[in-house]
Amino acid sequence: MHVSLKRLHDKAQMPKLATKGSACYDLYAAQEIIIKPNKTELIPLGFAAAIPENYKMCIVMRSGMALKTGLRIPNSPAQIDEDYRGEIKVIMWNSSDEVKTIHVGDRIAQCYFDRVNPAHMTFVEMLSPPLEEHKGLGSSGQ
Repeated sequence: MHVSLKRLHDKAQMPKLATKGSACYDLYAAQEIIIKPNKTELIPLGFAAAIPENYKMCIVMRSGMALKTGLRIPNSPAQIDEDYRGEIKVIMWNSSDEVKTIHVGDRIAQCYFDRVNPAHMTFVEMLSPPLEEHKGLGSSGQ
């Protein structure tokens, strides 16, 4: 699979695998952003992507950042559709009591690519019977 990136800002950095065995690519901030306590900001990455057909880009937290900073990606995993061609940005929420500053070049998130299996959905008059009767969420006792 090949993903083409278009640099939109001169500060944009190419996503990188930290090690040979990394499952996700590190993503870097392309702009300095101040995030006040309990506020949410968009962090620009400085590039757009041509995601291959039947794939999506998933953006997730860096575990060390979540542990050490109180910064969170509230919609994690964030999903970027194959037909989106705008700048990729990360929604970041400051769950701490301190003002946080994202600097240009900071590793702020990670991404991976996943296949999409579009489903054909229809409304029907009746669903096939369940294997067992379920009484709602948590009804299986697990």
